[in-house]
Amino acid sequence: MRRAWSLLLSILLGAVVVGLGTGYFLHLANRDRQALAQEAEQAKAIASQAQQDRQSAIDEANQKLQQANGEVIKAQSIIKSLQTERDLLTKATILQPLAASVTKNWQLAVSTAQNIALKFPPGSALTQDDEQALAVSTTSGATASSTTAWIMIMPFSSNKEKNLLSQISTSTEVTYLIDNNLLHGREGFLTNGSSSLKVLVLEALSNGTTTHLIWIQTPPNQKPSRNSKIITAQDVLSTFEFAKTSAINP
Repeated sequence: MRRAWSLLLSILLGAVVVGLGTGYFLHLANRDRQALAQEAEQAKAIASQAQQDRQSAIDEANQKLQQANGEVIKAQSIIKSLQTERDLLTKATILQPLAASVTKNWQLAVSTAQNIALKFPPGSALTQDDEQALAVSTTSGATASSTTAWIMIMPFSSNKEKNLLSQISTSTEVTYLIDNNLLHGREGFLTNGSSSLKVLVLEALSNGTTTHLIWIQTPPNQKPSRNSKIITAQDVLSTFEFAKTSAINP
């Protein structure tokens, strides 16, 4: 009987020892599993960050490439515009300033908003001078507005140019050089007015940039005599003086 109890006790002790050993190894295995899981999460986070950094680098490179392409296109456009100006200069009509005796009673208009100065004959007045436009209108009749102005000078806009060109017919291409400033556009007649009333729609070009849009008609209220001739739009254009920043250096 005593031997049986001894055997049973040995079995129980062995079981306890095995259980303790197994538990310990399970603890170690669980700790290693958690450590491996943490390492896996860290590796995943590092890989994700590396992917984000890679994508950011790609996006930044693409952005710089687009900017570079934009600069190239811009430079090519300026070069093309400068070549166009050079070509126009070879065929431009030079408008010489009028004699002081002709313009002695003309009114001077100086616009800091449009960076331009000009003279115009009696019978008209400066009716607008702001960032939108400089306008000269006839002083006879009702109060003039920009829609009845015979001179309008404004910052260049392709849409406004199309609108102004739609108001003239039978137009021809013209190019003028005024004090080293190039004006290029079309000359025609008003579609809703007298066929004898000439109108010019001109772009002011400077160093590869179109700076101004100009609408100018034959000056109104003229009563020519033997001693005076009809003042033309070109006569008024010859008085134009642009700011030095818009001068062309041929």
